[in-house]
Amino acid sequence: MVQKIEQALPPETSARVPAAAETAAAKFLAVGYGLTAGMLYTMLHPDADHGLADGTALGLGTWVAGYVGWLPALDLMPPLTEQRLKQTVGPVIHHILFGMAAVAVYRWLKNPYSRKAQEYCLWSVMSRLGRLAVLGRKPPETLMLASRSPTIPHTICLQ
Repeated sequence: MVQKIEQALPPETSARVPAAAETAAAKFLAVGYGLTAGMLYTMLHPDADHGLADGTALGLGTWVAGYVGWLPALDLMPPLTEQRLKQTVGPVIHHILFGMAAVAVYRWLKNPYSRKAQEYCLWSVMSRLGRLAVLGRKPPETLMLASRSPTIPHTICLQ
């Protein structure tokens, strides 16, 4: 998207845009998109009953809206039918992780009494996925956590 905006600028102006500004603008756009998706989720589903299912749905819905919807419609990327499977798998996984994290944070903010447990669970999920990524392994179909804390049940954020 940043490149499309730069193309609309006069050539002499476009040439003076520093790479750091391009990177910052791209990150700002991604954060804004994620915040908008999270805000819409909280408005449409204020209960957040099922963390794993809701997070997966939010992530996939955000991915579909962008990668199948507005990005190809604005000619910012090729349609999904013109992309290879390798090009789509990474963004799908990233969006699902985003959705799970967004729902976990929302549930944590909604319920001050379980914040400690949900914070522990969120970091457990993220660290487990991080270790799998570093080892080059795929996450299991259902992510089951073995909690190291005797006071926090291992299914607290996967309900």
